[in-house]
Amino acid sequence: MYVIWIILAVGVVCFVTQTLFVASSQSRYVYHPDCTIVETPAAVGLAFEEVTLPTEDGEQISAWYVPAKVGGEDGAPTILFCHGNAGNISGR
Repeated sequence: MYVIWIILAVGVVCFVTQTLFVASSQSRYVYHPDCTIVETPAAVGLAFEEVTLPTEDGEQISAWYVPAKVGGEDGAPTILFCHGNAGNISGR
């Protein structure tokens, strides 16, 4: 019976330690954007338009619109590309 209490106590200590570690380091998991634009689509010969999209909470999202052409003609589908957490669109 004593061994079960020791195992349970060690488990509780491990759980509390992991919980405290995650709670103290959670700021590292928050998105920290890099505002430096490295390159634009123009660097590879694409025409693009900078677009600002307003959000419901009053923020603004910056985006690039690169019109697609299929066989030299307009009218190709539009693709929404989300670059993910970290950096910015210029690095993707």
